Amino acid sequence: TSIRFLSSLVRKLMHKALFQEESTLRQIISKIVIPNLMLRELDEERFEDDPHEFMLTDIEGSDSESRRKCSQELLRAMCRHFETETTALCSEHVGSMLTE
Repeated sequence: TSIRFLSSLVRKLMHKALFQEESTLRQIISKIVIPNLMLRELDEERFEDDPHEFMLTDIEGSDSESRRKCSQELLRAMCRHFETETTALCSEHVGSMLTE
């Protein structure tokens, strides 16, 4: 997927300069990571239909590639080179979502 490709770029030291600007990290988090980590209506329906299956495949992880799993990998890749900045930006998003 495109998120997995972006993760591979962020991970590589040779591409570090492409992602070092705070505005770039902010855009990745707000436009890619957060939307793909959020529960969608379909996720709620899957949970209501079969909570056990939902927990096994989505929350606990499975061998399948999900948008949430790819977004988590992207976040880990960002933390590899930009841990302080990524953590601060994610905390900012969590704080604003809690006030909503």
